Order: sequence, then structure tokens, then C-alpha cells
Amino acid sequence: MEDQKDIQKLVKESAHKCFLAGVGALSFVGEKGSRFFEDLIKKGRDVEAKGKEGRQGPVYDKLMDMKERFEKCGEAIETSMDEKIKKVIQKTGLPTREEISGLTQRVEALMAQVESILRKHHPKDNSTGNVSSKDVTGS
Repeated sequence: MEDQKDIQKLVKESAHKCFLAGVGALSFVGEKGSRFFEDLIKKGRDVEAKGKEGRQGPVYDKLMDMKERFEKCGEAIETSMDEKIKKVIQKTGLPTREEISGLTQRVEALMAQVESILRKHHPKDNSTGNVSSKDVTGS
């Protein structure tokens, strides 16, 4: 029984250490990754500035080519994401903005028709000029 408790304790400690290592790795990547990303941005700005100074030559041409490719890639990703989001919305059965707007317009038109019919067939509430709940329900 002692051996089993020792093994359980060892497993718990090992699992906790693995958890802590994972949290530490995530923190480390977050810190170093953001610094690395900022360094890449700085390098990119330096290259862009050098390319703009010369505005000619292979470095500038390569930079402009990469910029065009990146913009096209960004547009393709955006289009792809829009399509995927639409598919997810369709699968979940959620109505689109256009469907909701169309239904709202139809409900408003029906409400106007109902009010018009009620005004023709029932007396108005003297205080507000609106049809009373008694007129609609008959009570």
C-alpha cells in the first residue's frame, strides 16, 4: 500500500511539473516571440526604407514583388475566411443579416396591414388614437 501511495504521489508531482513546464514554455514563447516579431518588423522597415531610397535595382523589385504577393495572399485568405464563415452560419441554421432584414420588413408591412384593418373595423381608443387591446381581443 505504501508503494502505491508513493507511485501516486510521484505521478501527481510529475504531472504538475509537466503542467508547469508547459506554462513556462508558453510564457517564454510569448515573451521571446513578441520581441522576435518586433525585430522582424524593424528589419522589414529597414529593407523597405533601403528599397525606397534606391527605388530601383533587384532589392526594390524583389520587395515590390513580395508586397504584391502578400497583398494577394491576404485577399485570398479574407475571401476564404468569409466563405468558411458563411458555411458555418448556414450549417448552424443562424439567419443572415439579409434574412433578418427581410423578415423585419415583412413583419412591419404585416403590422401596418393589421393596424389598417383594425382601424377600419374597430373604434379607436379616444385618449391615444390607437386601437385598444379590447378591440383586438374582444374582451
